[in-house]
Amino acid sequence: MLSTIKIKQLEFESDNWKNSLKFMTEGNVRMKARLSELLQHKLSQELLDETEDFQNKFIDQDDLIRVLRNAIAGFESSIKLESVGRLTIDAVLASRKSITSRIEAAKTKFDDLANRFNRFALHNF
Repeated sequence: MLSTIKIKQLEFESDNWKNSLKFMTEGNVRMKARLSELLQHKLSQELLDETEDFQNKFIDQDDLIRVLRNAIAGFESSIKLESVGRLTIDAVLASRKSITSRIEAAKTKFDDLANRFNRFALHNF
């Protein structure tokens, strides 16, 4: 079974993941609000198509964040199950590795989306 110190570390990592998702959620909200502001201006059909593409990507990002929140909740449950002997340490650590990788990929995707959106807004409005 996991020691109390390891359990605390896993909980700390889980909190960090949730903070990362909160940051991405807030960023996504700000970008959607900014997109709405930009749409107040007259736009060409080409720009409307691009703004629609960004809106769809923001929605996809929201969906990814939701999936990751659920994965983190499952991870937190797995820590509890391991502590009472109903799940193996290996299963908990495999879940940790998977979520860590998925969170890092989501951060990279979010940063790329934010950078592309900022360039788009700066160069087209």
